[in-house]
Amino acid sequence: MALTAAQLHADAQAVGKIASSNAPSITGTAADFSGDTVANFNVAGSALDVTNMNFAKLNATFTENANATAGTLSLSDGVSAATITLLGQYAAAGYSGSAASAGFVASSDGAQGTNVAFNAALATPH
Repeated sequence: MALTAAQLHADAQAVGKIASSNAPSITGTAADFSGDTVANFNVAGSALDVTNMNFAKLNATFTENANATAGTLSLSDGVSAATITLLGQYAAAGYSGSAASAGFVASSDGAQGTNVAFNAALATPH
């Protein structure tokens, strides 16, 4: 069962902090996600469903920090935008570029939004 960003904010007792010991499957708008920090997103089965982001117009980039301990996933469709910090290593230290090259996979959520997941097998080696 997917949780909403609002439910996870309540569980973490602070807006901006989303953590799950299991693979997080989180649903919300771009505004719900923007500025959030997500832990365990590199666990198989993790997904973000950004319900108001048009997949057909999606621009997604990723930047891994210099210590390779976290990165920033930036999503935009020209109308809505979200910047999400993901804890853990997803790409080589200092990587900055296409989210797809870093192993992130985007797809339509079947409605009007976008699903984003991570697949390490697709990532540029680090």
